[in-house]
Parts: sequence; C-alpha cells; structure tokens
Amino acid sequence: MNKNKLVQSAQKYISKGQYKKAIGEYEKIVKEDPQDIRVRLKLADLYLRQKETDRAVTEFIGCAQHYEQQGFMQKAVSVYKQVIGVAPDRTDLYV
Repeated sequence: MNKNKLVQSAQKYISKGQYKKAIGEYEKIVKEDPQDIRVRLKLADLYLRQKETDRAVTEFIGCAQHYEQQGFMQKAVSVYKQVIGVAPDRTDLYV
C-alpha cells in the first residue's frame, strides 16, 4: 500500500466533491494503519459530510480514546467536543 498515493487520491476526490470515493481511499489507509489518527479524523469528517453520523461518531470516539491513552488530554477533549456537537444526546461523553 502506498499511503501517500492514497492520501493524494482522496484529496483529489474531496476537491471534486466525490466524498464517497474519498472515504473509500481513507478506509483503505485505516485498514492497514488504524493508528493513523489524522486519517481517522479526516474519515470521520467525511462521514459527517455524507450524513453518516453514527459512523462519524464511532470514528471520533476511537480517535479521542487513542489521544487519551497517549496522554494527549487536550486533544482528546477537543475531539469529544466535536462529538458532542454532532451527537448532543450522547450524555456518556460529557464525563
């Protein structure tokens, strides 16, 4: 897998408004490298653009948990705030 080519391809799709194709490219990267948080955050954002809120929330939460485990609490809080903005009914996230 050539990660850089997939990212470039995804960015090209985004610039054309072809979000589903961009999601496919980013999903390939995440499948091979689930620890790439930047790609996972971008993927979550694309899910939101496609109105796939549940998938976006799941991806955002995974990223926030990763930041917590790594000790990056400010980043984790920032991601949790994004999730709360998208899914304010998820009261479990307020803790």
